[in-house]
Amino acid sequence: MMLGTMAVLDAYYPGGLFTVFSTSPFPNSTDETYARTMAFTTLMMFQIFNVYNCRSSLQSAFRGMFDNSWLTGAVLLSLFMQVLVVHVPFLQSAFHTTDLRLIDWGVATAVGAVLLVVMELVKAAIRSRGD
Repeated sequence: MMLGTMAVLDAYYPGGLFTVFSTSPFPNSTDETYARTMAFTTLMMFQIFNVYNCRSSLQSAFRGMFDNSWLTGAVLLSLFMQVLVVHVPFLQSAFHTTDLRLIDWGVATAVGAVLLVVMELVKAAIRSRGD
């Protein structure tokens, strides 16, 4: 989670390591607030995916994913609150965030989903060994 969050922060941060090697593909890479908002959102997305991984150390996160209505509600509430913190002006001021574009939300979600993929592979390997 730390590596993914730091990679996103660096990619969006002005003068970050990724921008040293080529022109940054991120249009707002000159704004520290934008980079912080992306890192914050990416870390939140990691946690959203992680909550499903933590339900079992062996079973797939996809098995009965929406069976627990309390968990589903908590995840949806967390996502909604993150959107508010990122897009509502008085919350932006309080949390020092800025508006993100849809593609930025996609980047944060894709990076966060890496955790789910890696953990699914680990769980599958453990199941195949019979431990």
